[in-house]
Amino acid sequence: MRFLGKTNFFTNPTLMMMTSLVLKFGTGILILPLILVFFDLNEQTLWFVLSIVNGSILIVDSGFGPTLTRATSYFYGGLKNLDNLNLPTRIDTKPNTEGLGNLISTFNKVYLVIGFFGLFVSYFLSILLSKGISSFFDDKTIIICSILISLKFFISINVVKLSSILQGIQQLAFQKKIESFIEISRIILLSLSIILFSSIKVYFFVELLVSITSFVIFFLLLKKKLIYYNLNSRNRKYFDKKLFKRLWLPTWKFGLMQYGSFASSQSNSIIVAQIPDPLLISSYIFSVKILNMVRQISQAPMNAYMPEIFKLFSMNKFKSIKILSIKKIRFGIIIFLVLSSLILVFGNKVLDLLSFEAQLLDFYLLLILSVATLLELHHSFHAQLYISSNKVPFLIPAIYTGVLIFTFSYYLIGTYGLIAIVLCQLIVKASLNNWYPVFKSFKLFKWNFKNYFKNLIFYGI
Repeated sequence: MRFLGKTNFFTNPTLMMMTSLVLKFGTGILILPLILVFFDLNEQTLWFVLSIVNGSILIVDSGFGPTLTRATSYFYGGLKNLDNLNLPTRIDTKPNTEGLGNLISTFNKVYLVIGFFGLFVSYFLSILLSKGISSFFDDKTIIICSILISLKFFISINVVKLSSILQGIQQLAFQKKIESFIEISRIILLSLSIILFSSIKVYFFVELLVSITSFVIFFLLLKKKLIYYNLNSRNRKYFDKKLFKRLWLPTWKFGLMQYGSFASSQSNSIIVAQIPDPLLISSYIFSVKILNMVRQISQAPMNAYMPEIFKLFSMNKFKSIKILSIKKIRFGIIIFLVLSSLILVFGNKVLDLLSFEAQLLDFYLLLILSVATLLELHHSFHAQLYISSNKVPFLIPAIYTGVLIFTFSYYLIGTYGLIAIVLCQLIVKASLNNWYPVFKSFKLFKWNFKNYFKNLIFYGI
C-alpha cells in the first residue's frame, strides 16, 4: 500500500479518485453490456456517437476548471495574491478568505456564461455527429436526444465548478466519496431504464435527472463547507477583473490545449462516425472508449494529489513534489500496463463468450492504440506537473497535433482504412505532443533524463 499513502479508504484521495473513476466510467463496465443486449445495433451506434459529446464537457470547460482548482489551492494555502506565486517567502499559512471569496464570486459569473455556451455547442455537435447515421433514425429521436444531452451539459459544466472549488480547499477525497455514491445511483437508475424501457431517449432523460441531482447535492455541500470561512454570503455580486485577467492567460492556453487534445484523441472518432457502417463505427469508438477509461483510471494516483502539489508549488517545495509525483507516475503506468494487457488478451474473447454483437478492434490495431494511449498518459502526468506553476506552454504542440491528425486521417481513411487512422495518431503524437510536456517538466523540476527513468523503474529521487 506504499503507493496509496493513507489506508483509510474513505479519506484516501487516490482510492476515492480511482473508485469515482471506475464508477463514472461504469458505462464501460456495467452499463455497456446492457446496452449491447437491450439496444439494437443502430441504437448502440447512436449511443457511441453521442457519447463523444457526452464526454466532452471538460473541453467546453476550456481550462477554467483546472485554473479554478489551482487558484483555490493557492489562496487556501495562504497566498496573498497571485503576484506572490513562486516567491521564496510567504506572509501567512492561513487561508486567504478574501481571495477565496473574490475568486468564487468571479467564477460564478464565468461558469454561467460557459454553461450557456456549452448548451448550444453540445446540441449542434450532437446533430452534426449523428448525420452519418441519421438514415437509420427518425429526426425526432435525434433531436430529443440532442436536447437532453445539451441540458445535461449545462448542468454538468456547473458541477465541474463546484467540484473544482472543493478540490482546491483540500476536500478531494470527500468530493470523490460523494461523487462515488452519486455514480452508484446513476448506474442503478440507468440499468433499470435500459432493462425496463430499452429506449435511448429514456436513457438520456435519466442522465439529465442524475446531473440535476448531482448539482443540488454538491451545491449544498460546498455551501456548508464555505460557511466555515464565512464566504457563503460575501461578495456574491463581485467580479474581480484583475484576478480574472491574471488567470485568463493560463486558462485560455490550457483551453486551446484541451481543444487540440480533443482533436487529436477524438477527431478520428468523429471521422469514423461519418462512415455508414454501424458495426465499424461501434467497434472503433468502443475500443477508444475502453482505452480512455483505462487511461483515466491510471491517472487517478496523480490526479488525487494534484491539489496537494499545487499547494506545495506555492510553497516552492520542489523536492517534495518530485518525491510525491514519481511514486504516482510509476503507480499509474503499472495500472495501465496491467489493465490494457488484460483487454488485449481477453477483450474480444469475453465479448464472444457473452454473445455481444459489438467487438473491439483487431489485436494489432488495439495494440497500436494502446501504445499511443500509454505515451499520452505519460506526457499528461508531466503536463499536469508543469501546469502547477500556473503556466501553460503546450498550446502550439497540442494544436499542431490535433490539426495534423484530423487532416491526415480524413484523407487517408478512404484509401487505407482504420490502420491509417491508428498509425497516424501514434506517429503524429509521438513526433511532438508526447515529449514536449515531458521536456518542460524536466527543465522546471531539474530532472535528469537518465535518473528520472531509473527512479521511475526502481525507487527514490
